[in-house]
Amino acid sequence: MTFDDAVNVINYEQYQKLFDGLVNPDNCSVRGTFYVSHEYTDYTLVNALYQQGHEIALHSVTHGSGTDYWREADVERLLAEFGQQIDMLVKFAKMKRKHIRGMRQPFMQISGNNTYEAAKRLGLLYDSSWPSQRSPVMWPYTLDYRSIQDCQIGPCPNAAIPGFWVSPMVTWFDTAGYSCAMIDGCVFPPKDEVDVLFEWMVENFKRHYDGNRAPFGMYLHAAWFQRGQHYFEAFRK
Repeated sequence: MTFDDAVNVINYEQYQKLFDGLVNPDNCSVRGTFYVSHEYTDYTLVNALYQQGHEIALHSVTHGSGTDYWREADVERLLAEFGQQIDMLVKFAKMKRKHIRGMRQPFMQISGNNTYEAAKRLGLLYDSSWPSQRSPVMWPYTLDYRSIQDCQIGPCPNAAIPGFWVSPMVTWFDTAGYSCAMIDGCVFPPKDEVDVLFEWMVENFKRHYDGNRAPFGMYLHAAWFQRGQHYFEAFRK
């Protein structure tokens, strides 16, 4: 489970309700990844999520002004956007620098090789910005060799960047068969009933579980929970 954008008093309460009491079969608490951007973020709440064991990752300082901003970003711009967000997480959220390991560019808009060169120079381990519709679904992989991932939103990298990981955003499919990299991007969701929504989520999950067992991502913005009366309940179920 991953959540993008600011952490604030409204969505923080939702996160507490969502994760409360959820455990894995080994009795370890279920935790998520939060890709945090600066504007409107309450860093005391980021620290609270961090202390609870969630992963805090990078989503830039400014969030940019649209896809063109990120598509055309050079390495220096990316170093500023994500490097300064690291500095703020360390200073204001009291995080240890070594625990900041990943990033996601806004709008799922990568900047070709520049994204991964900048991330590697910042000492990060992975990026999760790149959607994939491939079948069978893709496992995370390193850029030790040139990627063979499908390029849904270019420019995509064409260089080998050894040691850096890509965690593909494997797309879901809505009820009309259209792909969506984030749950809230699905144009035709199911009827707003808990069991109907739940079965739709399970159907997407089974593409992974009954296939090659690649990790199944549930990517969204917390605002999606407000779109339907039963969205939150179905997601937690």
